[in-house]
Amino acid sequence: MSPSVKDGKGTESEPQPAPTSRPVFLRWALVTTLALVAFVVAFVSYHGHVHAVGKASAGIVLAVFALTSAYCGLLAWRSDDGHPDRRSLEHVSFAIRVCPMLAMLGTASGFLIAFTGSTEDVQQRVAGASTGIVATVVGVACTIVLMVQRHLLDER
Repeated sequence: MSPSVKDGKGTESEPQPAPTSRPVFLRWALVTTLALVAFVVAFVSYHGHVHAVGKASAGIVLAVFALTSAYCGLLAWRSDDGHPDRRSLEHVSFAIRVCPMLAMLGTASGFLIAFTGSTEDVQQRVAGASTGIVATVVGVACTIVLMVQRHLLDER
């Protein structure tokens, strides 16, 4: 038997049960699932057409994205439990600022690949340009998804 709780009028009432629905967490799960499907489709489409440096750069950005997205899921779960933590959103904001910067490192690496070497090596230029474009697209896409997740957490 659970202890009774006094409400503002001095009468006793039953304690409130834990929430059975988790609206913030479910919205986070939907956004994350859609983003993962889009990333998998993009990976399958471009697999084999990207220079190794582009893959490394995109991998680093995706790692930051995955860790931050999982952290957003934890914050969403806590928010649904009635324990929103506004200070923790600063960590998410930091990751939102870091993702494009990491992508820019990949972009710069791609352009270094494209513009070093002989002028006749067109394949190297194309590989470098594709590396830069892939790094930029992955960084921007991850940043947009993290911004949406942060917005979902900030609504409460």
